[in-house]
Amino acid sequence: MTGINRSYLADIEKGNRNFGFDTLEKIVDGFGISYSEFFHGL
Repeated sequence: MTGINRSYLADIEKGNRNFGFDTLEKIVDGFGISYSEFFHGL
């Protein structure tokens, strides 16, 4: 859905990797959500 390697995405979720705006954009677009939905509750 995101075009991002699953292990790389898992490392992001665990906080083991930093990522840039381009990766964030792929995640948001891949899941069909807005940036505000992504950051909701932070």
